[in-house]
Amino acid sequence: KDGRTYTGTYFQDKKHGSGEMEWPDGSKYQGTWQHGKQHGKGKYISADGKEKFGEWYEGKPIHAVR
Repeated sequence: KDGRTYTGTYFQDKKHGSGEMEWPDGSKYQGTWQHGKQHGKGKYISADGKEKFGEWYEGKPIHAVR
């Protein structure tokens, strides 16, 4: 409904495992999910193409590598 798209795996109707979320502005998160939230290793790509690799915990970045 809000223009986001998710491609990846689900478990019990929640994003879980590997997947990619894309927002209407073109930004993306590619990585692992747990219970519907970004969790574990992933990559965030901003709308202007800048990439940040790091770790997420319950939907929030906790350690960005670059």
